[in-house]
Amino acid sequence: MNIEIQGRINVKLNDDKTSTVVKSPNATGNLLIPRFVLQGKTKYIIKSLSSDSFEDCQIESLTFPDDSEVTSFGSWCFCRATIKKLQIPSKLQELSSNWCLNAKEITEIEVSPKN
Repeated sequence: MNIEIQGRINVKLNDDKTSTVVKSPNATGNLLIPRFVLQGKTKYIIKSLSSDSFEDCQIESLTFPDDSEVTSFGSWCFCRATIKKLQIPSKLQELSSNWCLNAKEITEIEVSPKN
């Protein structure tokens, strides 16, 4: 099941109570990827950004809370995106091939001191 959260971010809810940010063509502005998505009374921890998540999007900044559980950015997740500031969360372990291909406007990357 896919749902939309703030900032027009699309999230896929998984059976194991985790979730994944999926293709979100209408995401724009200053985005915060929350630690979890609440659906009913169930919390789905966001674990990854899938391939093509923010392809061609107009993003000012993408940030994560200090307790983020995101561990991977999929291939082409920021392909051709207009993104200026990107934060790398503390638990990020994997940057798949071409994760930021042609994202030419990134001027600031902030890596969590815990990473």
